[in-house]
Amino acid sequence: MAEPPKPVSFAAAAQKQNAAETPLRQVQVDGHAILKMVDHCKSSMPNLVTGQLLGLDIGQTLEVTDCFPFPNVGENEVRPARH
Repeated sequence: MAEPPKPVSFAAAAQKQNAAETPLRQVQVDGHAILKMVDHCKSSMPNLVTGQLLGLDIGQTLEVTDCFPFPNVGENEVRPARH
């Protein structure tokens, strides 16, 4: 009789995947994510903006599906009082 497969921990699976990792060859960005990035940049001009990209690493492609802007408080803006 064949022995049932042993359960693999998440950490062991991640290490195994990293060992066989292939370099990224392309980045695919969803149109909605690009529009959100442009809107965030336009609303904060001329200041620099930052944010978080959300997506998946599938094979040799990084798929960016969404983005989230970080709040931007400039030097000239009034910061809310902390209580």
